[in-house]
Amino acid sequence: MRFATCLPALFVAAVAATACGDHAARQAASAAAAAEYSPYRDSIRARGAARFAARPDTLLARADSARTLGAAAAPLWVILVGQLQCAACADAVHELLPVLRREYVDGGRIHLAYVNARAPDTDYNARFAAHAAYCGSLGGSFWKILDTIAATRDEWATLPDPQPYLDAIAVRLGADKSLQATCTERTLMLPLVMWDQERADAAGVTSLPTLLIGTDALSGDLSPTRVRRAIDEALAKKK
Repeated sequence: MRFATCLPALFVAAVAATACGDHAARQAASAAAAAEYSPYRDSIRARGAARFAARPDTLLARADSARTLGAAAAPLWVILVGQLQCAACADAVHELLPVLRREYVDGGRIHLAYVNARAPDTDYNARFAAHAAYCGSLGGSFWKILDTIAATRDEWATLPDPQPYLDAIAVRLGADKSLQATCTERTLMLPLVMWDQERADAAGVTSLPTLLIGTDALSGDLSPTRVRRAIDEALAKKK
């Protein structure tokens, strides 16, 4: 499976600009996203995209930047697409991502990012988990929060109201309690959650979790051995 349109053009461009501090490039990417949804200009997502394009240094921009890792010169993007109520996705977050951070991000070899995909109706709590993690990212602890939410999936997945439990994780791991509460009450990260879902859909991701490695998609067996092989092959092509 290959993809070549929405995700690299909009998501990766916007995230790369954020990581490098290139506000003009991020504004252009976000403006393109806003224009794409012109039939829905009265919707939350269109208005949110327009605000993001006009004001790049917003909470949304901070959250977008916080969920990416990697040196500016890293030649390859690796993006995990999943949703946190999916058992295999939670396992990938908790078990695979630390391996990639240690072996590839810390050595300056890749950019790493997480994108929250659309969850089935039966996994209703997944959107709350993503929102809590993105709110918590404003305190600089996104990856710790994401990992802990994934590791405690069995604890919150069936709760009638998982938000207090998820927000408590974020606060315990460094999120500002007042800001987390405000972010949750006002659903400030909802545009980011929705944009992720739409970008994953547009990229043709149908199996979760999926690892986007450059212009290729890897799903099914995401064992470290298979993922290392795929990343090493992609890096070799960059030389």
